[in-house]
Amino acid sequence: MRETFLWSSTDKDRIAELLVAGLSASKIAAHFTGASRNAVIGVVYRDKRLKAIGFARVSGFSKPKPEQPKPETYAWTRRPRRARTPSTPAKPALPAPVSREMLLHELDGKQCKWPTNDVPKGGVFLFCGHPRAEQGPYCPYHRSRARVVDSVDR
Repeated sequence: MRETFLWSSTDKDRIAELLVAGLSASKIAAHFTGASRNAVIGVVYRDKRLKAIGFARVSGFSKPKPEQPKPETYAWTRRPRRARTPSTPAKPALPAPVSREMLLHELDGKQCKWPTNDVPKGGVFLFCGHPRAEQGPYCPYHRSRARVVDSVDR
C-alpha cells in the first residue's frame, strides 16, 4: 500500500499560489517531492478554499476549424409510380375431403399421410387416407396446405 501524502497548511498555501498562477495539476505536483498529479487534484477538490480557486481552464492548442460550406438543399421529387400489373387470379380452393381416419400401419404407399386429429400425449394418430398426389405423401388438398420444399432447391 502506498503512503498517503500529508498536506500541511504551508503546502496548501503554495498550491493556492500555483493555482492562481494558472498551473496544471501535474506542474503543481512537480513542485512537491512525492506528490502525484492525482494527489494534487484530490487535495484541491477536498479543500474548500482551493476548490473555490479551481484549476485554470485551458482551451488547448488546436487551431479553430474552418467553417464548412453548407451543402445545397435539393427539392425532393416523387418518382413516378409503376403501373400495376394485373395479378394472377387465385386458384380455386379445393374442397376439404372427409377424412377416412386410418391408422398409420393401415396406409399403403399410395394414400395421404396427413394427420387429421389432435392427439393427446400417448394417443393414436389418425390420417387422411385419400389417394395421394403424384408427388409427395399427401392428397391434392393437403398438398395445397403443406409447405412443400423441392429437393433440388436444397
